[in-house]
Amino acid sequence: MMPRNLGKAAYLEAVQQVLDEIGSLTNESTFNQYQEVLERVVSISKDKGGRALTNASRKAELLELKEAYNQERKDKFEKLIALNDQITLLKFQEKYHQESWDLVKTFQVFMSDFVDAYRKRKREENAFEFADISHYTIEILENFPQVRKEYQERFHEVMVDEYQDTNHIQERMLELLSNGYNRFMVGDIKQSIYRFRQADPQIFNEKFHSFAQDGKEGQLILLKENFRSSSEVLNATNDVFKHLMDEEVGEISYDGMHQLVFGNTDLQPRSQKTRQKSSCMIRMLTVILRKRKSFRPTN
Repeated sequence: MMPRNLGKAAYLEAVQQVLDEIGSLTNESTFNQYQEVLERVVSISKDKGGRALTNASRKAELLELKEAYNQERKDKFEKLIALNDQITLLKFQEKYHQESWDLVKTFQVFMSDFVDAYRKRKREENAFEFADISHYTIEILENFPQVRKEYQERFHEVMVDEYQDTNHIQERMLELLSNGYNRFMVGDIKQSIYRFRQADPQIFNEKFHSFAQDGKEGQLILLKENFRSSSEVLNATNDVFKHLMDEEVGEISYDGMHQLVFGNTDLQPRSQKTRQKSSCMIRMLTVILRKRKSFRPTN
């Protein structure tokens, strides 16, 4: 039964449906019955653009209660939706696993034969692609220790710029050319733009976290000072991205380790009026981005 003091808010009907679904389960319910109830509960939560269970009351006396309820609802249903997605994926895998496996094995054999034939023909023509050169370089460095040692001794430092856009072929080559103690990498994961060319920002991210947690793995030097922009621009950037960028969106938490620091002390700050206008625009942009980030398309 619904508490009387909550009135006849529109969302309460959906809440009652959820309670009815959950109440239909017993200790004797099967796994499939639990799963069916989960699917129906998730479906209810996605009605009305995902707001069927949202308390939209405008009563001032209910504001604190409303916000607490909406936040708790959001947290719980995110977990339920994730669980339902995992179960759906498992059902799909169980249903199509063998059929897919047979197709994949056939495709694997075909691709292996094609690669061998294509590589043989290129050798006959004495022609190589850029990818071939990279792979052959790695093969030589891996299979001929004396060649690897010669190149490792040749380079005093192995210095890499734009490290956030490194792919795994490049990373392996750098590992083989380095003696393990002479690599110097510079990058910013926020500037990674070459994933369409197989760049993997997580190569950078893993090193970043590894060096931050254990200095024996490598020395982490944070270059956060910005000398190009005014403090207003940097404050605006930090304020927007600390609300927009996290591990899920952007693969980092935009915290003190990533926020920009004003470094050009010779640059004169702008007037109070200009700062107020900038602050107002920042707040408006932040609200817009928050709304866009919280949007979740429904099925």
